[in-house]
Amino acid sequence: MVVDLGLARTLARSIPSVCLILALAPFLGIARPAQAAGNTYYVSPSGNDTHPGTLSQPWRTIGRAARSVAAGDIVYVRGGVYRESFELDAQGVTEARVEFLSYADEKPLVEGPGMDSGTAVKLSGSHIRFAGFEVRNSESGIEMTGDHLEVADCYVHDVTYGITGHGGCHDFTLTGVRLSRFFLYGFDASRWGEAEPVCHHGTFLDCRAEQALDTSQNVDGFAFGDGHDFVFHHCLAEDVYDGFDIKADRTVLNRCSASRCSNAGYKLWADGIKLINCLGMDNGNTHVELDWDGKPGTSTLFNCTMCGSQTYSLWVEDDRDRLRLFNCILADSRNIGLCFEQRSVAGYTGDHNIFHSRNADRAVVVGYEDEFSLARIKAGDWARFSGQDVHSLISPDPSRELFLDLEAGDLHLRPECMAVDSGQAEGAPVVDYDCGQRPSGEGYDIGAYEYGSALSPECPGETGFAVDNRKGGRRRR
Repeated sequence: MVVDLGLARTLARSIPSVCLILALAPFLGIARPAQAAGNTYYVSPSGNDTHPGTLSQPWRTIGRAARSVAAGDIVYVRGGVYRESFELDAQGVTEARVEFLSYADEKPLVEGPGMDSGTAVKLSGSHIRFAGFEVRNSESGIEMTGDHLEVADCYVHDVTYGITGHGGCHDFTLTGVRLSRFFLYGFDASRWGEAEPVCHHGTFLDCRAEQALDTSQNVDGFAFGDGHDFVFHHCLAEDVYDGFDIKADRTVLNRCSASRCSNAGYKLWADGIKLINCLGMDNGNTHVELDWDGKPGTSTLFNCTMCGSQTYSLWVEDDRDRLRLFNCILADSRNIGLCFEQRSVAGYTGDHNIFHSRNADRAVVVGYEDEFSLARIKAGDWARFSGQDVHSLISPDPSRELFLDLEAGDLHLRPECMAVDSGQAEGAPVVDYDCGQRPSGEGYDIGAYEYGSALSPECPGETGFAVDNRKGGRRRR
C-alpha cells in the first residue's frame, strides 16, 4: 500500500488529534487499540422491545438499544425501515467504544418524522461509532454534539440539514458519508448561540455532498461557521450553492473537488486554510473566493487546477487577506482569471502558476484598474508589478496546450505540455489528485495531476467512489 505522505505530513503539522490518528491508523500501519469486550445486541423490524436483544430474539427499535448500551457494547441493526428518532448518549472510552452497525450486508433505513420536524439521529455521547445506515425524511438527519464520534458509510438524503455539528463537538470522523438532496446544507458545524463552545478537530475521508434542492439559495455542501482544525481528504461537493464554505481556522482540503456550484466552489473566510491537489470545475461565480470576515487570514493553494468558472477563477475580496498560490492552473474562466477586488497585491505571494482566461485581456485584474492580459503577463509586466510569478506561464489555448480533453472534462496533462516538470519543488505535495507519486519526471508538474506518475493501487481512506473528472473524479491516463 502506498501512503499519502504529503497528507500525513500536513496533518501532523496541522491537527494533533487522537481521532485523526485513529482514522488514518489502518493506512499508516498503526494498529487501533483493541476494543474491550462488551455485550452484543441485535435490532430487527421483526423484533420486540420486550425481547433480550439477541440474534434470535432481537429488539424492535434502535431507540431501545440506545437506552441500553454501555462502553464496549456493539449493536447490530438488521435491514429494514425504522420509523423513529433516537439519541445515542452512551459514554464509551478509547478502548471500549459503543458501536451501532448495520448487520452484515443489510441496509437499515432510519425514517425521520418529516423534513420540517426534528432530528432523526442524535449523537451526544462519547466514543461512538455509527456505521452503515441510510437516514432520510427529517429536518436534521444526524446531529452531533458529542466527542470522539465516527460516522461511516452512511447515506443521508431528503432532509433540510444533512449532518449538523454544534455544542463543541470535537475529535470526530466522517468516512464514506454521502449527503444528498438537502434544503440548507449537507454538513454544517457552527455554534447555536454565542454561549456554545465551537466544534474542532474533525476529519472527513471520502465524503460527498451533492444535489441541493434549491441551488439558487445559499445552500452549502460542507460549511463551518466557526471552529478550528479540520481536514478534508478526497471529498466532493457538486450541484450546490457553495461547495466548501469554510470559516474555521487551520482547515486543510487535500485532493478535493468542487463542481457545478452555482456560486463558489471554495469560499474561504478563515486563517490557515490550505487547498492541496484540489479541483474546481464548471462553478458559477468563482472557483475560489477569499471572503472578508473582518480579520486578516492566510489561504494557501498548492498544485490545484481551477477550470471553467463563469466569472473568476480566483477572487480576493480584501487586500488585508493573504493569498499564497503555487503550482496552480487557473484556466478557462469566462471573464477574469485572478482578481484582486482592491487595488493592492501586498498580500499576494505566488510562482510557478499557469494563467489563462477566455477574456485574454483580463487574465489578472487588480482593483478593476490594473489589468494584465496574457500578452502582458508573458512580457513580464505582471511579475514586475507584483514582484511575484517570475516563473509563471500563460496558456492561450489550454484545450490544446494543457489538458487531454477539456471538452470532455479530462483535466489530466498532455504529454510534454508546459506544465510538465515546471512546478516548484519546495512545499509541493508528494502525490497528485489521483494519488500518483510526485515527481514522476525531472521536476514537479503544475496543477492537480502529475503526468506519467504511477497510480497507487490503493489510496489512504478511499471508499471507491469514482466519477467523471469534470464531476470531480479520476480517470486513468
